[in-house]
Amino acid sequence: MSAGGLRIGTRGSALALWQARHVAAALRAAHPDLPVEIVEIVTTGDRDRARPLSALGGKGVFVREIERALLAGAVDLAVHSLKDLPGELPAGLCLLGTVARAPVEDVLVLRPPLAGLAPGDLPAGTTVGTGSLRRAALLRRHAPQVEVRPIRGNVPTRLSKVEAGDVDGVILARAGLVRLGILPPHARILPASSFLPSPGQGLLGLEARADDARVHALVAAIADAEATCAHDLERAFVHRLGADCHVPVAALATVEGPRLRARANVLAPDAGAVAEATWSGPVGAAAEGGRILAERVLAAGGAAILASLAG
Repeated sequence: MSAGGLRIGTRGSALALWQARHVAAALRAAHPDLPVEIVEIVTTGDRDRARPLSALGGKGVFVREIERALLAGAVDLAVHSLKDLPGELPAGLCLLGTVARAPVEDVLVLRPPLAGLAPGDLPAGTTVGTGSLRRAALLRRHAPQVEVRPIRGNVPTRLSKVEAGDVDGVILARAGLVRLGILPPHARILPASSFLPSPGQGLLGLEARADDARVHALVAAIADAEATCAHDLERAFVHRLGADCHVPVAALATVEGPRLRARANVLAPDAGAVAEATWSGPVGAAAEGGRILAERVLAAGGAAILASLAG
């Protein structure tokens, strides 16, 4: 592609490709003469779909190879699910403003005749699969009678485990199911008030080289102001907390007029302890708010939970 085009690096899963194409379409609409190419990159997380993410090295397993391609100049922009990004980015890379947020909630998809039941109403011994420590901890907190099963795989693969009878149900991000157009009609949306989502859930991380002013300007034209505020707060929260996929962490920021409100928690994996905090402030203080929110969570018991997991 010529120097005037844009190459987007992405994983090759159906959801990742949808996300990259979504961003590509927005860029083409904003810049009609801009040639955009999508480059599929295989990551460590894609190659090893059996072991838990924590055993592979955390969230970075889905992004390292893409970030290397960015730094090498093989691609100009990376599109990630924001919740897959570690709190610390490699030197020379940065996140830009993001596009509008998808639904933030988790959903519970159950086999008949359990379909539609709330987690607390499930019979004892019901098996629910998830690859997320946060979702597993929240299940243990709100539905201790349920047996949590660790699973891996892309969105269709996880749904197929219910159809095959490997598990009675799975918990997934509503955003991915909506984006792929495969949200089952019997899926139960879990309210964010009790199942607080992962930081960045429903948001896309648009990553570029820090010194690439051309790409920064191109992406600025498609950025959504409210989503970018939430993006900046939740990323600052994760960065200050220093947490990774070994820790069940949740956070959600919402814009209400000129104000930004956020809630977060850190849970012990067995849900025996939880540290919670809130913050509100002007939309212009998103990054500062994320740092303050993390400090409050740490002071409320999060530091002790993190220390126990580190030990």
